[in-house]
Amino acid sequence: MTGSPSLAFLALHLQNDIVHPAGAFGAERAAIRPTLDALLDATARALNAARARGLLVVHGAVAYRPGYPDLNRRAPLFAAIAARGALVEGSWGAAFHERTAPRPGEVVVAGRGMSAFGGTDLDALLRLHRIETLVLAGFATNGVVESTAREAVDRGYGVVVLEDCCAAASDELHRNALRLLGALGDVVTSDTLVLPP
Repeated sequence: MTGSPSLAFLALHLQNDIVHPAGAFGAERAAIRPTLDALLDATARALNAARARGLLVVHGAVAYRPGYPDLNRRAPLFAAIAARGALVEGSWGAAFHERTAPRPGEVVVAGRGMSAFGGTDLDALLRLHRIETLVLAGFATNGVVESTAREAVDRGYGVVVLEDCCAAASDELHRNALRLLGALGDVVTSDTLVLPP
């Protein structure tokens, strides 16, 4: 993978409530803590490699107004967010995990749903920078990563998924999502980004 300016690196939903052990979902994710730690380590390395190569780096968040007037409670996944008081705009839980947090000048987009495109200006930003291919990392593989990849393909972008920079609530969900993602783009390890050019 080269340092082509047509590539953008997207780190998705790596927020405290989602991936931190003290976050709102930390207790139920205790069984996959080693996987989440490995995801954060790999993504931190990949982010540094993307920065060194001069790629556009985008951090995608999901966050809601206090009281959740903008959350679709019909979806059990979103209803669970409200039940835990998670991902409220401006809270520690909605902030990015310190190991993969944005650096000054990096793009941050915040939405309310599954895809990083939904309710954000991500598409306009990517087109402004003449981006053609998105390199995706994040949690969960079968959530924001898959949803963003599907929408990216529909919008005409190429997709590369860094499998070691993604995880899901179980290895089975992760592997099933990767199989689907392989039909949408390339599924590779972060070594393709981290190795010297």
